[in-house]
Amino acid sequence: MNVRFDKTTAKAAGRRSATARRGLDLARVERELGPLVGPEDVQRRLDRLTAWSAAGMMASGAAGAAVRACEVWLRAHEAVAVLGQLRAAEKTIKALQAALRDAQTTGGLRRGERGA
Repeated sequence: MNVRFDKTTAKAAGRRSATARRGLDLARVERELGPLVGPEDVQRRLDRLTAWSAAGMMASGAAGAAVRACEVWLRAHEAVAVLGQLRAAEKTIKALQAALRDAQTTGGLRRGERGA
């Protein structure tokens, strides 16, 4: 559908958009978006941001910045999880190395021998 705006209609649309955006004060944004604790919170936040942006309740630049912040948060969250897994693997490797040293010094295994 092709809609043409005259000056009066455009001004009215601008006022409605400005009124809708003013409804997003910090308290409402914090209440509705909530904290980011896990990836499901990022999805919920992105859904809300999409609705607000589509409804003209926030400027596209602000919506883009908020989406980018979600992406960065998600990458950082994933990095923390991978780091935890890496540290657990390092701990396991050290324990296995210590067990191997103990077995070699007590005669359980000699260098070059394999267990049955």
